[in-house]
Amino acid sequence: MNESQEEGVKVRQSRRALRSLADAISENQWILPVVGSVIGGILAFVMGRPGGPLDTGTWTISAVEARSGLISALSILFAGLSIVLALASVTTQNVVGRFSLRMLRIYLRDPWEKSVIAMFALVATFILVELYQLRFLPPDAFAPVGGILIGMLLLFISGATIIWYIAVLPRWFQVDYTAKRVRRMIINAALAVEKEHQEDPPPVGIFLERPADAISVLAHRSGYLTEVDAQGLLDLAVQYDAEYVIDIGIGRRIVRGEPIGWMVVGKNSPGELPSPDLVADILDITEVRELDRAVAYGIIVLVDMAIMALSPGINDPNTAVQVIEEMMFIFPELDRFQLGPFGRTDEEGRQRVAVQAFTYGDYLEMATNQIVLYSGEDPAVIKALQHFVRVLEVLDLAEKDQKAVEKFASKVQGLSNKHSMV
Repeated sequence: MNESQEEGVKVRQSRRALRSLADAISENQWILPVVGSVIGGILAFVMGRPGGPLDTGTWTISAVEARSGLISALSILFAGLSIVLALASVTTQNVVGRFSLRMLRIYLRDPWEKSVIAMFALVATFILVELYQLRFLPPDAFAPVGGILIGMLLLFISGATIIWYIAVLPRWFQVDYTAKRVRRMIINAALAVEKEHQEDPPPVGIFLERPADAISVLAHRSGYLTEVDAQGLLDLAVQYDAEYVIDIGIGRRIVRGEPIGWMVVGKNSPGELPSPDLVADILDITEVRELDRAVAYGIIVLVDMAIMALSPGINDPNTAVQVIEEMMFIFPELDRFQLGPFGRTDEEGRQRVAVQAFTYGDYLEMATNQIVLYSGEDPAVIKALQHFVRVLEVLDLAEKDQKAVEKFASKVQGLSNKHSMV
């Protein structure tokens, strides 16, 4: 491994570590509350102890009165927590039952709503530590001013957090709010993908028939192919005089040992193949989809919302219409992004790297196939689909993506003809 490759490995590892940390905070419900508890404990120990920075010795409340007040505050705090948990439970059941089971993951990842529990943990820990510290004072001694003031302030903030949470939680029941929330997630994911590949132009003449002398590139673990470092792959290709093609598509599920592409070695190759560990380091395979980058996940959630609304058990076609209308905003915006495929060329202009990814047409088929299939003969849904087609037809799309639009238009036309015959 040369110096350039070692530097690339360090950069990739640090970037993945930061992404993993951010994803862990989003996915796990216990991290923020634990952090809140630690902050609350440190705050009580440093600022609320007798003789601390804020203890002026002029506070006119005794230690026993302070303990009684803090116990009352703790009781109020846990009463508020019970209200929040009850509301969260009801909201979760209704969101999942009405929209999609996958929506639950988006709901639980909301950092602002998870901060409510973290704030409770912070305040509760602060009060408990402060109560413990007050036990070492005589009953008639003055309580430290810092602990009482900070405890009152935190209790006020916690109450404001409850009011805010109760006010915003019902928005998840609103179809338009939920659909817009998913739309923002999709666009933000598209922005993140484009930003990472802004230096990777679409490759020329890629994904042709695999050469007979090609060597398979195998997945080193099972999971989702989240990312391919084009620069790292280019460095390997130049060093070994090879060409790499990753053709399975970023974002897809793969199994360990499955061929996900191939490499072709040139005449100037040193005669040895690159280490599998080097190739594995360039391929970022994760156990779950990283929603900050998974455009497809958001689209699938919208599709779930539409087809659940069209199911006989729910029978709410107007919700499906709202989802289709939201897609009319999403796809013109997605047209502005370069989502894939992408590649890299060497200094001589030779195509060295080509990586497949979901294209605009792939996302369109993903968004429309099941909705058309389950739309039945509802006139409102058919009109919404026809409007969607008209929106797509005015876009300046690539030839392959335009064919996907034509395919979608043909399906909608067939649906319209069937409805007119009924």
